[in-house]
Amino acid sequence: MNSLSTLLPASLAALSLTLLLLAMYLAWPWLAALAGRATMRRKLAALEKRGCRVMHHVLLPTRSGDAALIDHLVFAPEGIFVVSAIARAGAVHGSLRDAMWVQEHHGRQSRFPNPLRANAAQVDIVQSILGRKLPIRGVVVFEAGQLSGTLPDNVIRPGAMEEWVQAHGGERKMGDGALRRLIAAIENVALPDEAGEGEAALLARQGLESRLNLARGLALASAVLMVSAVGAAGWFFTRH
Repeated sequence: MNSLSTLLPASLAALSLTLLLLAMYLAWPWLAALAGRATMRRKLAALEKRGCRVMHHVLLPTRSGDAALIDHLVFAPEGIFVVSAIARAGAVHGSLRDAMWVQEHHGRQSRFPNPLRANAAQVDIVQSILGRKLPIRGVVVFEAGQLSGTLPDNVIRPGAMEEWVQAHGGERKMGDGALRRLIAAIENVALPDEAGEGEAALLARQGLESRLNLARGLALASAVLMVSAVGAAGWFFTRH
């Protein structure tokens, strides 16, 4: 085989590997979020095993006529918990007073709206439906990223979800019948969620959708180049 017969397949393979690594880099926040979300699901399932009820991707109407997407609603004997799930790569820090929080990833800083404010607005919506005398609390769960600095106690990681619910409920316990009535009240006003709308909204809100789409395109291009490299190597081999 001459130099061309080895150079072309090797170049195609090298370019394919480069595109694949770039695709993995772009998809890493999504992969980290996927792992965190799996942990979150396990913790929510553990809560259900001990008598809690959980609703996912709940669309509730607002006073302005819009709709608010709540990632998870946990109905526990200790109270009702409005859960906002966030996925951010790198280190995240902010405070209750900050309008914008900071995300540091690979030496770059980006800002995003304070998730506690959106979560508080969602708590207000749930209170307007169920009543303000009930123990209703909001919690922001970072499924990916590293939390830094002094953050409020209702900003946690997925692994702490079960313990947090047990520690932050009201003193008076609610029975299963009361929980069913509260869930029915939410279901009566909840808006229909189109198939996949919750997941798509979650990706878009966290800035992951465009990165993931680009990663998919690069991964496809990588596969095409690798097939071309194998085909070129086979063609040169059979010709020589």
